[in-house]
Amino acid sequence: MTLQWFEFFILIIKILLFSTVYASVLMLILFLISKKTSGQWLKRRMNYAFRNWLLFQFLISVSLFFYSFSYWQDTGMGEAPSLPIGYGQRIYSPDFAWTSFFADLTKTELNKDELNIDSFAVKNNMLCAEVSHRTTISPAYDFIVCDLIKKENQTFLY
Repeated sequence: MTLQWFEFFILIIKILLFSTVYASVLMLILFLISKKTSGQWLKRRMNYAFRNWLLFQFLISVSLFFYSFSYWQDTGMGEAPSLPIGYGQRIYSPDFAWTSFFADLTKTELNKDELNIDSFAVKNNMLCAEVSHRTTISPAYDFIVCDLIKKENQTFLY
């Protein structure tokens, strides 16, 4: 639990730093554009540069915060790391010892149908994984190839 709060605190600091840099670069670009063009609206807005900078920083911070919990950025906080592999599927490692994947590609939440794997590779929207036989309930096959687009599996014996 402590690790999750620490990671959340670091995430907030990182978002604030990035939003400060992005807002500053955006304001610099707008300043340069206002000097090169004859647009009166932009020149009037540049009279309130600090207010605009705060607004941009707020909007960018909120956007980065929501993005950090999106499918592609959410890698799990603290004790629940996961790796998005595409098409709504993830590789999970909740205890840092076992790596899990759903053999039923229509499910996207942790459940009893998870498949423990030792190693895996994702290429051309295909997941190739070696099934772990270190658990007491392991399937009869050694390898699985999952087509992430079609949501189909094919199993192989060694």
